[in-house]
Amino acid sequence: MNGNAVKIYAHSLPEIDSDFDTIGLLIARPLTHEEALRAAGALGYALARMNGESLGDPVSLIFTPASTYLTFHFDSTKCRRSSYSFEEAFRDAAAYIETGTPVRKSDRAGRGTKGTRLIDGIGAVSLTILLDVDVDAGPQPTPPAPAVSAAQRALDEARDRLNAAQHAYAQAAIAYAGAGL
Repeated sequence: MNGNAVKIYAHSLPEIDSDFDTIGLLIARPLTHEEALRAAGALGYALARMNGESLGDPVSLIFTPASTYLTFHFDSTKCRRSSYSFEEAFRDAAAYIETGTPVRKSDRAGRGTKGTRLIDGIGAVSLTILLDVDVDAGPQPTPPAPAVSAAQRALDEARDRLNAAQHAYAQAAIAYAGAGL
């Protein structure tokens, strides 16, 4: 772990020469929850070839109107890097996120699985892989408006009508007093 977040763009992956313990995946478009989980699965599938610990579920999923941000705990020191590098794993992950994992060539995973994919892709996306990220940070979503019940809405409307009526009465009283009647 180097303590500094490292940005890796899927189209130009630099050599990764230090250990890391967290991964951030920033996808530059809003995803559905299902698409976000498929992207996470594709990243995990690519990292599984490193023969280390599995990626696991995302620590956080942050959905914004313009992007989706996922964070994971991942101990890179437990991986064997002799034949397959992190650069290759992240390059493969980018491809799997777009097109899906490789097509199965046999029914070994179960009857009728030949010709299918373990994980379907989500289509072409611009993505950034970040290392040593704060899993609690990232783009903050706009909180949804609080739900208002029908009863509360009716009370609010009645309060507004009462305020309008009181205001009209006050204006009429002032006009009456000003007329000297």
